[in-house]
Amino acid sequence: MFIKNGTQEKGRMVHPQEGIYEVLRRENGVYLFREDHLSRLKRNLKIGGKEAFFQKMVQSLDMVPQGDDPISVMVVLDLSSNDVYVTSIEVDEKTDEERQEGVAVGVMEYVREAPNRKIYRKTFKERVQKLLKEEGLFEMLLLSEGTIREGSRSNFFYVLEDCLYTPPSEGVLPGITKKQLIDILEKNDIPWKERELRVRELHRVEGGFLTGTGMDVTNIHTLGGRILPNPTLPRRIVQLFRDHKIQYIQKNPKDL
Repeated sequence: MFIKNGTQEKGRMVHPQEGIYEVLRRENGVYLFREDHLSRLKRNLKIGGKEAFFQKMVQSLDMVPQGDDPISVMVVLDLSSNDVYVTSIEVDEKTDEERQEGVAVGVMEYVREAPNRKIYRKTFKERVQKLLKEEGLFEMLLLSEGTIREGSRSNFFYVLEDCLYTPPSEGVLPGITKKQLIDILEKNDIPWKERELRVRELHRVEGGFLTGTGMDVTNIHTLGGRILPNPTLPRRIVQLFRDHKIQYIQKNPKDL
């Protein structure tokens, strides 16, 4: 089942070739960090000259039936037809224990067009999914001009010489989970900096984690086939985010 222009449709949704979209995570009836997601969606629509569709997209999002939580929900404006779709999307669900233990992450070359905007590109999504399945990985980090900037559906933090870094904000998607996490780091006096990561430095990375709507904060166990030797700080941060998420759910009413 999916929703098209405010009407529930049966069957599987045919994804558009290109669209402006947002993905939200719902747990216990609450869309996590809803206000931040909708603010980013409105900004992206405005940049694309499609701001008039914002309310229609929000209304369609609110039509998703309760139940089946946790669930990741995508709302997308098809740029070729101006149709608005809402559907649940499959994610590689990890338990809290699995997020602590960590996942396998690879690296692929890809230059993202308009990296600061959330644009759905079907061919890119299909290419990534094919690689993940073939190599038994959870996520791919994107390599461009010798530099790793972000994941295919995530932001990326890494530990180098006992310091925590994340690639510079310029040239990456401004992630909602990353935004929340930076607030957590600052409240807990955990220092961090923005710093480019060159591919030639990968062998020196000591630890790392991913941030994203469907994955929360997830520790990286192996990067490019190499086990990261120091997961202590990433595992602590995974737990801090989990606590933060629980507090958010408790403070916010269910989205009915």
